[in-house]
Amino acid sequence: MNIARSLLIWLAMAQAVSGATSTNLPPPPAASTADFQRQMAAHLAAPRFHTAQWGIKVVSLVSGTILFEHRTDQYFSPASNTKLFTTALALDKIGPNYRIKTSILAGSRPDASGRLPGDLIIFGRGDPTLNPRLRGGTIAKALDLFVNVIKAAGIKQINGDLIGDESYFKGPPFGAGWAINDLQSYFGAEITALSFNDNTLELSVKPASKAGAPASLSLSVATSLVVLSNRVTTVAKGGKTAVELYRPIGENMIYVSGTIAMEGSFKDEITLHRPARLFVELLRAALAQQNIAVTGRTRVMNWKDREVSPLNLPGLIEFGAVESLPLSDILREIQKPSQNLYTDLLLAHVGEVSRTKAGAGLTSEEVGIAALNTFLPKAGVKKSDILFEEGSGLSRYNLVTPNEIISLLTYMHRQPTAAVYFD
Repeated sequence: MNIARSLLIWLAMAQAVSGATSTNLPPPPAASTADFQRQMAAHLAAPRFHTAQWGIKVVSLVSGTILFEHRTDQYFSPASNTKLFTTALALDKIGPNYRIKTSILAGSRPDASGRLPGDLIIFGRGDPTLNPRLRGGTIAKALDLFVNVIKAAGIKQINGDLIGDESYFKGPPFGAGWAINDLQSYFGAEITALSFNDNTLELSVKPASKAGAPASLSLSVATSLVVLSNRVTTVAKGGKTAVELYRPIGENMIYVSGTIAMEGSFKDEITLHRPARLFVELLRAALAQQNIAVTGRTRVMNWKDREVSPLNLPGLIEFGAVESLPLSDILREIQKPSQNLYTDLLLAHVGEVSRTKAGAGLTSEEVGIAALNTFLPKAGVKKSDILFEEGSGLSRYNLVTPNEIISLLTYMHRQPTAAVYFD
């Protein structure tokens, strides 16, 4: 999101029934504001946009002059423009240098021989940056961040379970208002306080050596967590490659069907159910490679599990923690590619940081939205002109007017964190 602060902030949101998204190169700059306004009005009146709905506001950040506006007080579904609000909230609430901590905990210390009596708990708080792309380039290097803390604590054997604790977040693992069809796509990955590898795996399909034979399937990470059902047939060279994936809600069975040409290839990201289980499984294997044995099970505890078996955090020993990249880096990872999961993790984390006794019984997302609604009037945004259910914009029920997006962007332009927000 590169916005020239000395020039203009602009917003254009369109909703169209059919091909209204194809546009030509914009005309050269208008000679005057009046010319610019006439050109904009003519563009919106073009026949190809007769089914579209536009909301546009163009404002000079130097003078505050409104250079053009069209339906600026009407509600639109903001889609990923929602992220502008969530990231602004995070900057205001926790600041650009803030890091999210994932703690390594236990009820006691290891004995002189390195044996830890009881469970070892990895307590997540929503760090979105626990993935190989941002942590050394490989799964092993990302896991080493935890292995090194455990080794430094003198632990050589865990005489208990290895627990991935995701109970810091309260609520379902998906955002309010998400469509069921979004949940198996990478942009609808489950929200968990113990996220790893973007809560997805890459699935590859390769053709057999002869037509009619089954294709071969593989995952980017070998795991017993996911079961693949192979229904892909190899077809002759020049044939059609058409592969479909289906993961039933609440399962990690992936049905892969279709055809793949002999010279073809196919890759796609699949989302996981209870993805924290993948992290714990991989961490146990990484510990074994360092001769650190776990005598018990690997398991995951969420907020519902902790209602039955509460966790007394103050009574636990923290051997160390893995910290996220700073918020400034997280925002870049969110805004540039429009990353849904990171945004929703951030909203839930800010919600928990903001939680008070008055928020008891609310989900992390709901507390985050409450914090957003508290922040927005400070930014000059009218609460009556916005409605947010979740943080990334995947909900079709979010609503905002162009006026309020401009109010937010104008406010953020004047903040000390403007460079972090806009660059």
